[in-house]
Order: sequence, then C-alpha cells, then structure tokens
Amino acid sequence: MGTKGQYLKMLPVLKELDRRNIVYNLIHTGQHFLYTKKISEIYGLKNPDVFLTTKKEDLKNLKDMFIWLVRSLLAAFRLKFKKGDVIVIHGDTESTLLGVIIAKIKCCKLAHVESGLRSYNYLNPFPEEIIRIISTLFSEFLFCPTVKNEVYLRQYYRHKKIICTYGNTIFDTLALTVTSNGHKNYRTPSFKYAVASIHRKETLYKKKKLVKVVEILNSVSRELKLLLVLHKNTAYALKKYRLLPLLKGNKNIIIFYDFVDYPEFMKLIKESEFVITDGGGLQEETYYLNKPCLLLRQKTERDYGLSETACLSKFNTEIIKEFIGNYKKFTRRKIDNSFISTQTIVDYFEKFFAE
Repeated sequence: MGTKGQYLKMLPVLKELDRRNIVYNLIHTGQHFLYTKKISEIYGLKNPDVFLTTKKEDLKNLKDMFIWLVRSLLAAFRLKFKKGDVIVIHGDTESTLLGVIIAKIKCCKLAHVESGLRSYNYLNPFPEEIIRIISTLFSEFLFCPTVKNEVYLRQYYRHKKIICTYGNTIFDTLALTVTSNGHKNYRTPSFKYAVASIHRKETLYKKKKLVKVVEILNSVSRELKLLLVLHKNTAYALKKYRLLPLLKGNKNIIIFYDFVDYPEFMKLIKESEFVITDGGGLQEETYYLNKPCLLLRQKTERDYGLSETACLSKFNTEIIKEFIGNYKKFTRRKIDNSFISTQTIVDYFEKFFAE
C-alpha cells in the first residue's frame, strides 16, 4: 500500500489482523508518504516493515511518478518472500499495479481487495480502469464489495476465488471514525457550506476539463460558501494552467492547503450541506453519511449512492443546476450501516492459512 485512499480503506483490515495476532508484513510504496504517516498516527497502525522508497514527500506530477516507479521496482527485486506467501493489493492506483508486478516477479499469490469495479471504458478513468483489469487478471483471490461486482467476476473469472464482502471496507473505517471521541472535538463553521475535493488524473491532466471544474466551483459559490480541500497534485495542476487565482480571488471559496486529517474531514463532510467531488472514495463516504454528493465525472464505476445520495453530473449544466437547487432530495432510502467487509476478508485469510 502507499496511497491515502489505500491506507484509509485497509486500516480496519490491518487493525483486525493485529487484534487476532495474525502476522503480516506491511510494505509501503511511498506514493503518499506524508498522508499515510498521519493516518497511521491517528489510528494507531503499526509502522511499515518495508519502505520501497525513501522519498518523504507526496508525488504531485508525472515526473515524480515515473522516478518513484523505477526506484520502487528496483527495490522490489531485493525483497524476499517465502513459498505460499500472499501479497494483498487494494484498489486501482499505481501502488496497486506495483503490487501486481512484485507478486509476479516473486511468484507469490495475489489477492485484490475492492475487485470487480468497472467503468467499461479503458480511458475513463485512466489509468485506473486498466489497473483494475490487470489486477483482476493476475490475482488468485478477488474480494469484491457488492453483489453486482460478484456477478461480473463470476461471469468472466469463475476459475478464481471470488469472495463478496457485502460492503466496502471504508464503511468500517467510517464507523470507527464517527464513533470516536476524537471526531467530536473538531469544530466546523457556523455558516452553511459545501465541501469540494478534486484530485483525479482524468480531471487534472486535461486543461479543458479543469477549466470547466473551476467554472462550476465559482458558480456554486454564488449560492453557498465553498470549502475547497486542495490536494498537492490539484494545486500543482491549477498553478500550471494558471487557474488558481480564479479560485483564490473568490471570497466565497475557502481553500485548505494543508493536510486535513481524516476525522476532521469527515466531520466537515457530515456537517456540510453537500459535497462536490470527482472521487470514488467520497462517493462511498457520502453514501454512508447520507450526504448529497455531486459527482464531476462522465461515468462512475461505483454503484453506492447513485439515484440516492449521489448525482452523476456528466458535466451537464442542467443536471448541475438541478442538483444545486434540489440537493436535499438526494438522500438514502434505507439507512443500514451494518457492514461486514473487514470481518469477511480477515476470516477468509485466517481460514486459508489454517488449512
């Protein structure tokens, strides 16, 4: 693992492994060093057993990504594994792809958590969709979050071990977060506000699309104050295309430049009117928190929230206006937060290694 999203979604699994005294090695790819370090401190995760890179900054552009990938692969050749070891990867990031390569080089079995998600378009999102397909092809164990994902996997990959977790592990992280006392200590603004977070490569690497996003954010801010959480790669892209001044000059947009830790961010989300994002993670988190969410994407590979809490904008002006004017109607029809994803994953591995 190596990204903020991977750490957040796998932290309940790591904590459950620790609780059951199941031995594992945590390999950190170094993709989001600072973010993951903070997450580990907040939730009491163990320190990584291996760092593939020593770079102590988060990657923010393609050049950084290329250098990181080469260094990580060179470091991976020195890793030692035993016969029967299983490498567990998560999601659809570059760290996921790195895990696939390491598993094949070292002849280890591979388990993919959050498997079976598909947009059915190789280039949207890119490279995530391709990484998902590669991860599925080379994994022996596929842990999928929904029955729809399971049906797809059994149709095309029936020879593999397919385990439905009936929920995403992020829901277990949220349950841990919103019930903790620390979550309650964060203050939120006294005025009404919406939260925005934009970070996907498909958005940031296309100037035309990023210009559209900035226009949407400025437009929404005329109706409601906007708290914009600015990721480093997002700030880099906005500066590159000279778009950042258009947001900084708007008094109704409050920009958070520094790291906002997860419990604080979820408190901001929970107390907000609605959320604007291009991320799949926030689509799932707003579903759990029953919070309206405007997705600035053409399509999404996730089902959670669609036609309930989430509105897929497709960058259509009319759809966006409809959401802003009627966001309160985007709510869950049935509130049931009893998910067993973490328990299902750890139960499976405990039984597998016992046999």
